[in-house]
Amino acid sequence: MADEITLSINLTVNSSLYTPGQKSHTVQIDQTTFSGHETVQSIGTTVEALTEGDITSPGVFWMRNLDPSNFVTIGGTTDSLPFKLKAGEIGCLRRGTTDSLYAKADTAEVKLWHFLLSD
Repeated sequence: MADEITLSINLTVNSSLYTPGQKSHTVQIDQTTFSGHETVQSIGTTVEALTEGDITSPGVFWMRNLDPSNFVTIGGTTDSLPFKLKAGEIGCLRRGTTDSLYAKADTAEVKLWHFLLSD
């Protein structure tokens, strides 16, 4: 089979200082192994691994910070968490390795909703 996953991203900026217009793109993605893992994980203020179920070949990773006021940082090592989701924000990326992802809440525990699809 082909094109089992459809990923759409739409970005619109309204600012008097910068107006790039709307950016939108949709891609069809093949999935060789049909499995996924979805959870809402409580992330504390110390670095912890994100749960991934029994996914052995990670692919598309989607996440949303469910907290109304605090941000969470995410990364591929316990020492470097370069990605940030502010309160209510979403993010999506393709996993490049089977290494774990880690997260850390800033001020107080947050709920991180995340969904990992097999490649």
